[in-house]
Amino acid sequence: MQSVGRVSDSVTRHNGNINVHGVIHAFVGLRLPPNPTYDYDVMICEIPSSFILIIMRYRRVYIKGGCYFFTVVTEKRREFFADADNVERLRTAFKTVMAKRPFVIDAAVVLPDHLHFIWTLPENDCDYSTRWRLIKSAFTKQLPDKPTVQNTNRHNKKQQAIWQHRGWEHCLRDELDFQRHVDYIHYNPVKHGYVKRAADWQHSSIHRYIKLGMLNEQWGGAELDFVEMIGDE
Repeated sequence: MQSVGRVSDSVTRHNGNINVHGVIHAFVGLRLPPNPTYDYDVMICEIPSSFILIIMRYRRVYIKGGCYFFTVVTEKRREFFADADNVERLRTAFKTVMAKRPFVIDAAVVLPDHLHFIWTLPENDCDYSTRWRLIKSAFTKQLPDKPTVQNTNRHNKKQQAIWQHRGWEHCLRDELDFQRHVDYIHYNPVKHGYVKRAADWQHSSIHRYIKLGMLNEQWGGAELDFVEMIGDE
């Protein structure tokens, strides 16, 4: 198997025979602007016959001014955010990063062991990865009692055992996709059995939506069904 390595743009690569933008568009099935920035690996596999098999290991799509849904999970599902002080530390970390690298939080929920957010980035900015890295780092620095690092790889890299290495992000395609993910976020505490109604969970943007008259306090009291793969928890 021959790898052509990391591809970070939409240019035709590999001897001019493969248009990466066309392949990723067909493979992932997303409606994308003409020149988004991608972050993924392309593997070129030699197989018997004159054909070439292309295996795409999709990772991330970066779109300037994009609207994204995120799931971020704590390492080993530790319930750091069952502690109200840690929720405040997380809020402080967000404020610190947003002061220098602004973005809009469209919806959010903080559960004991994971977070869900929807962000809209500035028009000429697609760098959500740096923002999350800085937020995680700022939170970790404030944490007084850090768990012992048992993973050798983390220990060698001087990393704390606070966050799972990889999260889940999804670029929202349209208004329906946006609304489904907002609902998923607000319903999440009910889904996990923490409360009976979404409005009963303190650390949620649903309170802003209720205040603006977009939802009522009874919303989420009945069971909701969601499209498969929303959230990826």
